[in-house]
Amino acid sequence: MIELFIIFKTIIYTDLIKVNNNRVIIVLLTSLITLSFIYVILSLKTNKKYLLVFLFYTVFSIILFANAMYFSYFNRLISLDVFKQVGLVGDVKESIQELISFKKLALLLDIPIIGIYLWLLKKKKISYKVFKISENRAKKLIKTSVLMVVILFVYMFSKG
Repeated sequence: MIELFIIFKTIIYTDLIKVNNNRVIIVLLTSLITLSFIYVILSLKTNKKYLLVFLFYTVFSIILFANAMYFSYFNRLISLDVFKQVGLVGDVKESIQELISFKKLALLLDIPIIGIYLWLLKKKKISYKVFKISENRAKKLIKTSVLMVVILFVYMFSKG
């Protein structure tokens, strides 16, 4: 389920920031990299892995939301310097209210659903075999993701 949410979230995000060229590649890369991080977290031998996945997913969602909001106003993506100025958000409260749309909020609305889902998985009220991930499987997924990223970058830059 979390895999589908990440893919849908990435599709919505690329639409919000008006990605026209190589959109499929960007969606695939973003989803692959994000899922690789999640699978690495799930392969950890800790009882807090579901909490870590939830925190990672929440931060990922907030970054996408902030970037979509910033893009809709400035027509460019957020830099790291802009993230340092988060304290100034109160000064532009009215502008933020005008920029919010359901599509942008959709980047955040699934966080409680994922939280409940991960909590149910942790409590073993539902089972999901993908999350019963071995360290070996996580390594294979990461290697596959890295290989895909390299292949896609070679393809993108070979087009000249």
